[in-house]
Amino acid sequence: MFVGLASLDNAAAGVLPPLYAIIAREFQANEAALGLVTAVYLLIAAASAAYWGYRGDRSSRHKLLLGGTLLWGAAMIVTSLARTFPQFIASQMATAVGVGSIASVGFSVISDVIPAGRRGLALSVWGISQSLGRRWAQPWLEH
Repeated sequence: MFVGLASLDNAAAGVLPPLYAIIAREFQANEAALGLVTAVYLLIAAASAAYWGYRGDRSSRHKLLLGGTLLWGAAMIVTSLARTFPQFIASQMATAVGVGSIASVGFSVISDVIPAGRRGLALSVWGISQSLGRRWAQPWLEH
């Protein structure tokens, strides 16, 4: 399940750019504005990953990962329900904060749970699952 979630969060992030034209038309925004949303999304995800990682060293990583995953999932649902461009932007930024948790705390949780002799493989599978998530989204967008 853990690896599946890592794939899903990256698949969700990878779906947005190919849909820029449709989203821009829906919200009467230009595609450049959507590119800016994605750029800010990446910056917020990176900054929040540092924060989540810092918090993970000082509290329960499992609870932080659960909280970040719930935030990410809820924000993705809100994104799909957005009716205005500002709502879309706000929900994407909340999504980025949740993704930051999965990106940083996930590695720590694996390190905590998996014995040293299997940790390299587990971390490799975790990393691969994040890359595969984006790749899995591609065929759906080509149709």
